[in-house]
Amino acid sequence: MHHPGCRSVPIPEDVADLRARLRERPDVLADDAPLASLRIVAALEPTITEVCAVAAHTAQADTSWDTIPTGLDLPELEPVRGSTATHAARDAMP
Repeated sequence: MHHPGCRSVPIPEDVADLRARLRERPDVLADDAPLASLRIVAALEPTITEVCAVAAHTAQADTSWDTIPTGLDLPELEPVRGSTATHAARDAMP
């Protein structure tokens, strides 16, 4: 899922499809079976947390801090309390 002219890292098509399916089903369940919807979210949370931690660690080692906002399609990092954007981003890492 990549838009022409966008400099962010593209999301692989199969993952974009999975994300869309995961988004649709809990929304339907939230109306009909809210506890089932909450259980789905709770089951996904540890996996998401683990993937996020590994990806953040790898990005920290392999990616320039200045390129991360663009790659994630986020606004540029702004300096915090006299710190550079790079230091602000590093300070935000777990």
